[in-house]
Amino acid sequence: MYAYDHHSTPQNPITLLPDEVRPPYNTVAEHALQAAINAYRRKDWGDALLLLGEAVEADPRLQQDAYAIQLAGRLTGSDPTKALSLLAHPAERSQLIAMLQRRRAHYLPAINTITMVFISIGIALAGLYALSAWLPHIQSVIAEVNTPPQVEVYTQMVGDVAFDVYVPEGQPSDPGWPMLVLLGDPMLSGNDLLPHFLVANDRSVVYVIPHLPKQPTEMSLSILHEMIAKTENIYPTALDSVVLYGFGEGGDLATLYARRYPNIAAGAVTSGSTLVHAPAPNGAKLLVMLGDQDSLYTSSGDGQSFSFLDANEWQDSLPYLLLEGIGHEIDPQQVDFALEFVSDIHADALE
Repeated sequence: MYAYDHHSTPQNPITLLPDEVRPPYNTVAEHALQAAINAYRRKDWGDALLLLGEAVEADPRLQQDAYAIQLAGRLTGSDPTKALSLLAHPAERSQLIAMLQRRRAHYLPAINTITMVFISIGIALAGLYALSAWLPHIQSVIAEVNTPPQVEVYTQMVGDVAFDVYVPEGQPSDPGWPMLVLLGDPMLSGNDLLPHFLVANDRSVVYVIPHLPKQPTEMSLSILHEMIAKTENIYPTALDSVVLYGFGEGGDLATLYARRYPNIAAGAVTSGSTLVHAPAPNGAKLLVMLGDQDSLYTSSGDGQSFSFLDANEWQDSLPYLLLEGIGHEIDPQQVDFALEFVSDIHADALE
């Protein structure tokens, strides 16, 4: 589901240095850098760029690392030193990703395509001449395929509380687009979560980002309900495809809303949630994701006793998805699972 952007990622491999030659970096940075290189090799441009940013943020010394410099140059097509300095800061990282997504055409793959065709057909000057006549067509096809998802951003108000709505271009098929409400916490707000979803190149989801004040969850519940209702009334969204995604403290509000409004919320997804409410009987579907390195899991006795569950609500055990090597963070795997969850719910609504 993540962007398969081979047009912006050259095919020649990254040259790896022996481990003993490289200076030691902290574990988080090393893990993220290796994951970025693996994503690059899979041709997942979006994953690689996000993971590289997380690596440099975890250990700024990576701005001088040969691996990181080489990877940044290939992913951005610009000065790798400057790119790494931007990637080290979350806000500037998001701006860089947005800038790269606006690129409409990638000329290097067009040249590679011409070269491969030229070699494969074994024709020298005559073949090159014939191919040059098709170059504008080839470039237009590449630009069309690789055009990043374009969204219109609208800011709405409920009282004095703002929320942003990201709407894809074009008209959806009946009954409308699914809606995904992104709820974060002080560590990762909805605005911080959004780039992880946009880089997945998903063209068919309406994203809602509430800018709720810091207040008890019960106080936010009615405001959130008005935001969702207003979005449904104004934008072409499917009534049976409203899903809430909650990270950290945002999982409390996401699952509480799904419990209180089962006729509106079709599903709720949590990642590292500090509180998970049980869904109403025959109510919203629930996907709970936990990293095996997250303290919420490591303190649970391998899932035997979770501190984030209300025993009065949960009569049965909690079904959850355990992700290996993941801490209290948002990871590309989690975004993939969340978008697949939304897609499945939307498909059910169409039946």
